[in-house]
Amino acid sequence: MLKEGDKAPAFKGKNQDGKAVKLGDFKGK
Repeated sequence: MLKEGDKAPAFKGKNQDGKAVKLGDFKGK
């Protein structure tokens, strides 16, 4: 389990449009 301040693990998934996305795509947003 993550604690406050821990970095989230890298993972990949698909968005609602079926496109592949990864956590790193959202870094800095």
